[in-house]
Amino acid sequence: MTVADLSTSMDRRERVRRARLGGWGTLEERDAAFRDYRARTLSPNPRRAPSPEIPEFLEALAHKSLAERDWAGYLGLFSQHESLRPFFTIEAALSDAEYWPLLAEIWVGTNAGYATSALEIWRWLFRHPHRYRDGMDLTRLMAPDTDSARGALNRWDFLPSTVQIFRGQSGASKDLAGFSWTLSRETALRFAQHAPGGRLLSATLPKAAAVAFLPWRQEEEVLVFPESVQCVRSESVPRIRRNLG
Repeated sequence: MTVADLSTSMDRRERVRRARLGGWGTLEERDAAFRDYRARTLSPNPRRAPSPEIPEFLEALAHKSLAERDWAGYLGLFSQHESLRPFFTIEAALSDAEYWPLLAEIWVGTNAGYATSALEIWRWLFRHPHRYRDGMDLTRLMAPDTDSARGALNRWDFLPSTVQIFRGQSGASKDLAGFSWTLSRETALRFAQHAPGGRLLSATLPKAAAVAFLPWRQEEEVLVFPESVQCVRSESVPRIRRNLG
């Protein structure tokens, strides 16, 4: 059973509204975009790139989740790396209060900071034409309701108007290819040390230019569109290979 099959269980008005949303227009056009996204960003190894289809024994649970608007339960039926596509089949049915936290969970779960070929898709999601409005505080809208997250948000609030951010990536990546940066040099260095031809990037960023600060995974992640990053510096980092025992 495919995601498209499951969408027929949704209310007709929601399905029509979904198909008319801005961006790519029809659901078929979006599906084509995600087939291309999947082909360019996921491994061809079937063990690492499982099919987005739902096994028959989970169909009843999927329908139940959709009927009860249990969006997290529905998305949980898919591999984390495949959750972006089913998210698009339900996003028109989401309230704004549901949309932004789910989007943050999918960003974190898919390790989207590495999927540089899908950045225009993510740009559209973070600047959704029917949801985003100038001045919206996405940091608050997307943050988990935990003590650690609240503490991190308080630290973000008290930072100066311009902050230093870091990014670790492979030498093959374009310097400003990614949205994912961090306030922590140590976190960025760790990523760079495990990447081939690792590079540690550092830059300055006006806080107001950040898309959001995500206090997930204790990585102090800052989402930023590449054109907002200023004064980028790059240094090579010796690679540390993982010890697989």
